[in-house]
Amino acid sequence: MYYSPSTGGFYPLARRNRPADCVTITPKRHAYLVTRQAAGATIEPGPDGRPVSRLPDAPGIEAQRNAVVTLIKQHARHRIEAIAPLWRQINDCQALALAALGVTLDDAQSAEIAAIATRRALIDGIRLQSDALEARALTLDSDALAAFRETLNDDATWEATA
Repeated sequence: MYYSPSTGGFYPLARRNRPADCVTITPKRHAYLVTRQAAGATIEPGPDGRPVSRLPDAPGIEAQRNAVVTLIKQHARHRIEAIAPLWRQINDCQALALAALGVTLDDAQSAEIAAIATRRALIDGIRLQSDALEARALTLDSDALAAFRETLNDDATWEATA
């Protein structure tokens, strides 16, 4: 097997029209490199032109924190949508606006306004919990952040911030 540093490609031994800068590698080395690439590494030419695999640098603490904040926002969105999908939230806003404008409501509509108020309170609570969890995540170091990330599926984590 050949590797070309200029193209970053592998070429079989039998191929005649390969780049001039090709270096020979063993089938075992090729298999190793492909396996590492499948695990997220990149294959690049080393100083001697031979291929080496390089894992990407671990993300810095700010990138880790931002990833956890994004995850918290996703969890919050799912929790909110479990209470009221987006279409219901939009309808709730319309009903609240009509009530605020003093539109006369019948008994059924008045009961619905009470149900909407309950949903809104639950959703507001999740938003407050999400804000508290995000603020906490922004203060953690890498190890604590990894452990914290594992707790985000637990209801207890969300209830602890209420």
